[in-house]
Amino acid sequence: MIAIKYRDIKKVAFIILALPFLCFAIGWLKWYWAIAASLATILCVFFGVFREKASGTKEYMKDCFGNTLDSEYSVNVSWKILIIFSVIAIIWIWQSGIGGFWTQSDDFIFRNAIFRDIVLRDWPVIYPVTGHALVYYIGYWLFPALFGKLMLLLGASEETAFSIANSALFVWTFVIIILLFLLIIYTLKLSDSKKQIFAVILFILFSGADIIGNIGYSWEYINYHYEWWASSFQFSSFTTCLFWVFNQAVPAWLCFMCVLHEKTMKNYIFIGMMCLFNAPLPFVGWLVFCLFFAIRKGISIFKERKQSKEKSRKLKTFFLEIPSVSNILAALIIFPIAGTYLLSNLAIHGSGAIRMAEAEMVTEEAAIPPELQFSSNPVVNYFSFICIEFALYMIFMAWKYKKNAIYYVTFASLLIIPLLKIGGKHDFAMRASIPALVMVFFLVAKFLIEEKAILKLKGSIKRMTYIMLVIFLIIGSCTPLMEFLRGFHEVSEYGIGNEKYDNVYTLGCDGPYDEPGKTRIYSNFVAIDLDEQIFFKVFAKRSSAIVDDGK
Repeated sequence: MIAIKYRDIKKVAFIILALPFLCFAIGWLKWYWAIAASLATILCVFFGVFREKASGTKEYMKDCFGNTLDSEYSVNVSWKILIIFSVIAIIWIWQSGIGGFWTQSDDFIFRNAIFRDIVLRDWPVIYPVTGHALVYYIGYWLFPALFGKLMLLLGASEETAFSIANSALFVWTFVIIILLFLLIIYTLKLSDSKKQIFAVILFILFSGADIIGNIGYSWEYINYHYEWWASSFQFSSFTTCLFWVFNQAVPAWLCFMCVLHEKTMKNYIFIGMMCLFNAPLPFVGWLVFCLFFAIRKGISIFKERKQSKEKSRKLKTFFLEIPSVSNILAALIIFPIAGTYLLSNLAIHGSGAIRMAEAEMVTEEAAIPPELQFSSNPVVNYFSFICIEFALYMIFMAWKYKKNAIYYVTFASLLIIPLLKIGGKHDFAMRASIPALVMVFFLVAKFLIEEKAILKLKGSIKRMTYIMLVIFLIIGSCTPLMEFLRGFHEVSEYGIGNEKYDNVYTLGCDGPYDEPGKTRIYSNFVAIDLDEQIFFKVFAKRSSAIVDDGK
């Protein structure tokens, strides 16, 4: 048996979170900014993990269930369970298409092009034909890309280098997923082997009951993907996230699960900046919970009925947690660099403000013909969506969590997020909801494990809610299972190497599928007019792809 403590997981997690930004700093920034950003990142990890001082008091932050965090608490994991976790992780990642060992989803069309450009082109990636720069949530690919670049240095072909980088991406994802599995069982305080396996499988199969919303739709519309039934509203299951937007979802899961176990606020900004750099939309949902944890701690101190001297000492400690070394360095050095880089993206440049989603857009942007829409009324769509996706789960558990503030914060954030937009599409709702949906998962898993005994109370309302929750979870599992089924269907029809998922090849308009002399702007993934962008004027080093005329 291995005793797993958060402080052990934290060391690996912080290094993994820091590596992408370190790669970015060294590869993208002018030498002096690269030194400053690299030192800031290393010091954040050093002071956040390796020089973390033990608190002399017992007034720690509360965990997501309101329990006092205990730095000495550990869960026991057997080697057998670690092997089972490894097998589960390998199958899950393999089925997602990461690494190119199985068929892939449509979103890989551009993700493959982005990853190839990161591997094969000089950093920063600036395309000589168009003068555009690659600006996207690229952090997840940067460390695995180094293995491909190493192969290029050793004389390997571009195809071999990209293949090695893809294999490294698979291993990189595997390491993080194993870390996430350990964080899941640690968060739920599970030392029983069967419960540990149950929690991990539940995470993979967890989803809203989308199949209910698809009743009446034709199979041609469903097309092996259940989650677009509510017109433009969508919350993605965890398996959907891994299969479609792994570069955002995986680091967002890690950042959120880490912050759940932080006893103080000394690392909040560092974790937040790593989340912002890798997954800016989930960062918004992550920020909601961080603010809640901080406010909850402050309020708890004010409410304490202790002597004024003792209370004053606690308040002083509380406020001194914020200007920590990690927080200051992350706010003053990492944030300006990561923020200006992401804001130079053409898709959000000038339209990056969060705003209310226009009601008429719900039907206009939907890919569903009006006669096939769930409802032509956006209000009906919205309320049907929240009920099927999460609200019924929360209602079934209300009697257990009615006194837990995290329950209400989670519920409220998921009610509000679908109503907000950034840019012209509804990606905000799909991605900003990731942290809150992870919290729903933890609430559900804890409920199922701790309240199993109520099944013996025949005729009770609590027993009925437990059974209804299980039924809805089983129905909801059809969504991730459909993602697996889609993969097998694609392989049976086209084989593993379906070329349609790599037919963009590069965003530089100079690849094998591009016509000479014809260019296009990949607005979701690039910055244009680089001389007008703060990041490229102040922070970015000059790329060899920029010719003398300033293109």
